[in-house]
Amino acid sequence: AALARGTRFVDRDLNRIWTEEELARGTEDGSAESVERAELRDTIEARLAAHPGRALFLDLHSTSAAGPPFAILGDTLANREIAFSFGIPVVLGLEENVHGTLLEYYGERGHVAVGLEGGQHDEPTTVDHHESALWVALVAGGLLEEGRAPELGLHRARLAERARGIPPVLEILHRHEVRDLAGFAMEPGFANFQPVEAGRLMARDGPGGRAEVRPASGGILLMPRYQGQGLDGFFVTRPV
Repeated sequence: AALARGTRFVDRDLNRIWTEEELARGTEDGSAESVERAELRDTIEARLAAHPGRALFLDLHSTSAAGPPFAILGDTLANREIAFSFGIPVVLGLEENVHGTLLEYYGERGHVAVGLEGGQHDEPTTVDHHESALWVALVAGGLLEEGRAPELGLHRARLAERARGIPPVLEILHRHEVRDLAGFAMEPGFANFQPVEAGRLMARDGPGGRAEVRPASGGILLMPRYQGQGLDGFFVTRPV
């Protein structure tokens, strides 16, 4: 519903309300996202009940800024096995900076849970990246024999080509939390995995957008916020 409006969310951020406390409240807040979450959870739980045991979650996302696909995960060996199979950058530490996500919720329940940011919301290639990741994950997770996955080589090559020149593993150094939802604005022209130096003017924040935001340390930029909602302004990462 939010994407149809060109926004991150209608009432609340859908990927920040997957906690035990939030789930216990159900849909009592009347938000569009709590209703969507209930529908998602009912669907997921029905599948889990029908197939007991550990499940593989691949949570497909897109971003407001342009850039290549990348994977995010809670750092477990099982999650690594799937995330590294894509041949795209893997970002560590996001789960330590962002809470209430679907990946965190089901990962803590013992399932394999990997997120994939496929690209910019409206780019047709984002759909292609998601499709390729699904085929690769089916094989990597042992759900499909490699020889029975159509054009698996093409899917692997597509993802690898978009990841060329980017460090294979990065970790979060810094998260800028938006201080004023109305006042925050990224400076124009930033993209995912763009190198940024310490002290560079990245954004403006605070009442009226008067405060300049300059990171104390340089690194590689991730998920600059070019949509009008959400508390994650941008992340700075470094190669591992």
